[in-house]
Amino acid sequence: LGSYSVLLLSHIRTLFPDHMVGRGLTAGNLFNFGGVGLVQAASGWIVGAFGGGDSRPAIAYTALYLFLAAIVTCAATVYAFSRDPFAEGSPSKQ
Repeated sequence: LGSYSVLLLSHIRTLFPDHMVGRGLTAGNLFNFGGVGLVQAASGWIVGAFGGGDSRPAIAYTALYLFLAAIVTCAATVYAFSRDPFAEGSPSKQ
């Protein structure tokens, strides 16, 4: 899964017109790495909220995995309904 970033950036490249590719890829990188950082911080907060010292209760990890599943579900839903710039009937890439 570590190479998803390369695939993501190549897909982002196709979504922007040639004169805006730099901005699109920069935004893609920002949200990609920024999102990873925010999810890691949120994961720590969620697990830490359940206390437990050195050992965490199982419910802490259940809450964490439900949180991650919700994020993946939201992202997949948005992605599933995004438009394909090269589909028939779509305006051509400028």
